[in-house]
Amino acid sequence: MKTRKRREKLQAIAEFRAEARKRAAEIIPLQIHFLSGALEIGRDLEPAGPMAGFRG
Repeated sequence: MKTRKRREKLQAIAEFRAEARKRAAEIIPLQIHFLSGALEIGRDLEPAGPMAGFRG
């Protein structure tokens, strides 16, 4: 791979990772709605039942 093309590819990867980190840190409106509902009820809203997964 030529140096220029490699540099462009590495730059694209770095930008993608930066965007992923930025989006991972954001709290979306659906999460805020869920958390505010949990605060109103006054308890932790963890999933329950067979679809919740293994708890060991």
